[in-house]
Amino acid sequence: MQCSHAQSGIGTTWGSSKLFKIDGKSHIAQSCVELTPNNLKRWFGHGLDQQYNKNVIKTPPEDKPVTFTPSNAPSRNRLLSKDDNASHTWEDLDRSAITGRYDRIARLIPLFDRLFFMPPRFRQKAVEWLQLRPGDRTLEIGCGTGRNLPYQRAAVGATGTVYGVDISAGMLAKAHELYVKQWSNVRLLEQDAIDFTPGEPLDGVMFGLSYNTMPHHLAVLHHAWSLLRPGGTLVIMDAKLPPGLGGRLILPFSLWLMKRTMLGNPLIKPWEDLEKLAGAIEMRQFMFGSWYICRAVKK
Repeated sequence: MQCSHAQSGIGTTWGSSKLFKIDGKSHIAQSCVELTPNNLKRWFGHGLDQQYNKNVIKTPPEDKPVTFTPSNAPSRNRLLSKDDNASHTWEDLDRSAITGRYDRIARLIPLFDRLFFMPPRFRQKAVEWLQLRPGDRTLEIGCGTGRNLPYQRAAVGATGTVYGVDISAGMLAKAHELYVKQWSNVRLLEQDAIDFTPGEPLDGVMFGLSYNTMPHHLAVLHHAWSLLRPGGTLVIMDAKLPPGLGGRLILPFSLWLMKRTMLGNPLIKPWEDLEKLAGAIEMRQFMFGSWYICRAVKK
């Protein structure tokens, strides 16, 4: 049976295009499954684009939430997700394996952006959440091939400074080739972010699709927070499992895919780590809760 996306109307039709209102927002759903408002909420949470401005982040409820090791654990070598029928684990690779993987896939990053359905202007929106001004100093942890650097450079202007750190020489070489050679105030360093120390406090720090790839992500997060001046902003941008049944259904495939591509552990919840550190965060979700930007301001 083929899907038809030309049908519309009232009632549920296999392969139809429907207009639903969820939390006061209108969404068009196209699928080869039975579509009802209740099913959409159950599978994907509470909408396409959600905004949270809470002292304590509240995510859409899940019947069987993912469980994981405590946030203060030194590593994430054995993270578990359990439900009634399955157990999923994640094993970290060593640094040489991680750098080797990213050196090999550096030229494929634009393809991965499309393959994983990154929302339009997602990178630009994440940089906007840093609230940078001309003359500011900012750091991107895991800057990769530099696809966020033009937005950061535009925000701080010629008088500011943009730092980028990454452990992959292949990624940094691509960033130099594409962007950095034209700017004197963008400085890239091949090193572990935990070892980076600027000469003065930073106005902004961003994890650019990198937090879940770091075995020592909690230590790096605390170090990055210590580099911020009071009033500085820390932003984490990345993909994640959507809430509810949809997330649980795609978890096995997500683990399989990440182990073979980006090495991003889908069992980690960075927004929870940031909220525990900062005490208050803002979070915005996109694409049925499968992408997010969260931030905290240092007091």
